[in-house]
Amino acid sequence: GAFPTLGRNPACIAFGKAAIAPLTDPVDPAFVRAFQESTLAQPISAEFLDGVVSESLQVPARVWQAVWSALVETDLTPELPGIRAPTLLVWGDRDDIALRAEQDILRSSIPKARLMTFAGLGHAPHWEQPECFAAVVSDFANRVVSVLPQQQRPHQATESAHAA
Repeated sequence: GAFPTLGRNPACIAFGKAAIAPLTDPVDPAFVRAFQESTLAQPISAEFLDGVVSESLQVPARVWQAVWSALVETDLTPELPGIRAPTLLVWGDRDDIALRAEQDILRSSIPKARLMTFAGLGHAPHWEQPECFAAVVSDFANRVVSVLPQQQRPHQATESAHAA
């Protein structure tokens, strides 16, 4: 799920004020775990979640605060029509961060945007259903490449090149 701003999501604004603004170092591991789990609608492997939490704990409080503030205060909506590349928007319909209204803004503002909705997933479809997500992205990329003129397509290795 993507968004041109979090500033249209009242829950995210409130969360930033209540949970992100008061953060201090070291950031509480319980907060980080709860935050990461809140992005999910379906369970993921405990090992993967532990890794995400471990990596997130390396981010100092001031960075959490600066990033969240920028996501709420910045609105990229006016920039979207300038995106000329084919664009795949992947969104879980149980995403409470990147709301459906934001997906509609993205889809209608980016000239070559396509929205793929994952039913029953949250903000992280790539974590919740990684194989399905990868297949969707791969299919999209293959379709984009297939319409490129031959000279603009990525070079494909041949079997003989692999044998060398």
